[in-house]
Amino acid sequence: MQKGESSKDKIIGSDVFKAFKNGNKDLIIKYKISVIPTNPNVYKIIGSFELVFFISMFCLWLIGFIYLISNLTRKLRSEIRKISKANDNLEKLQLEFEREHSDYIEISGVLDSIDSMARSLKASLEKQWNMQTTQKEMIQSITHDVRTPITLIKGNIELLIEDQENVLERAEDALNGVERLEYFLKKLNEFSDLMEAQKEIVSKEVVDYWIKIVTSICKLKGFSLSILSHDASNIKLDKNSISIAIQNLVNNAIENSSVGSTIFIGFYDDIDNYTIVVRDQGDGFNNDILYDLREKYVSTKMYDDNIHGLGLSIVTKILETNKGQLLLNNYDNQGNGAEVKMVFKK
Repeated sequence: MQKGESSKDKIIGSDVFKAFKNGNKDLIIKYKISVIPTNPNVYKIIGSFELVFFISMFCLWLIGFIYLISNLTRKLRSEIRKISKANDNLEKLQLEFEREHSDYIEISGVLDSIDSMARSLKASLEKQWNMQTTQKEMIQSITHDVRTPITLIKGNIELLIEDQENVLERAEDALNGVERLEYFLKKLNEFSDLMEAQKEIVSKEVVDYWIKIVTSICKLKGFSLSILSHDASNIKLDKNSISIAIQNLVNNAIENSSVGSTIFIGFYDDIDNYTIVVRDQGDGFNNDILYDLREKYVSTKMYDDNIHGLGLSIVTKILETNKGQLLLNNYDNQGNGAEVKMVFKK
């Protein structure tokens, strides 16, 4: 009698084949090796242990997956709270807030952008405050000093009328007073020159800097950003003040658009002009107040009881110092979005 044996390699439930040969008769037996409960009653309910094994493995995998998702969600919320906290401090102009750090490159990049914006804004506000303080002190000083030559000129003119004999002497005194007035006007002019920020060529790096600011704002607010054009130019502009203007326009566009929509921005270099365009997909400007939006304290929120803010007047003042012009329009004149252009003459 001859015997043979074969089996399949399985972790659970291996099939075993056995062959028996006796003369011209062959017998092949197949059976399965499996773990079964020793209790007959349990065996009737469960049968093979394989089903319990696979169900147990699936449950363990499901528990691990849920734990992983829960842990990732908790970490993501924690990182988003860092961005939200920094953004809230920036909006409230609380620029001395504690800087947050993140181990994630993307989150760290957003936090760095907010930190950079906060530092730039703080430096700009400090510079503005110092300039205003200096201006106030200088105006007070000049106002006090200018009274003397004015009095001198006035007095000598009165004496000229009364005393014709000393005309030359009185005229010289009046001339001295005029020269002093010219000196004070020169001081005012020099101070005005000092107040003008240093301008630089709008290079690719400058445009990238502006786009980086807009990208950070759109990411934080949940908006998509589309770059219509990316032209550099040889025109010289105040990079920091234009950054504030662009930020102001983008924030206005976001406030009047639905979350998830697209903000469009383009930088166009022409022969005579350099133009920055900001568009949104909101309801557009209210035509009734379209031409008043450059004034202070005009709001586009028709149902807002409190008219607040400075509208687009800040942007207008910034453009004045950069020889620019602000143009407002509803895109395609169909009310399907507002379009704002900042046009700078070369």
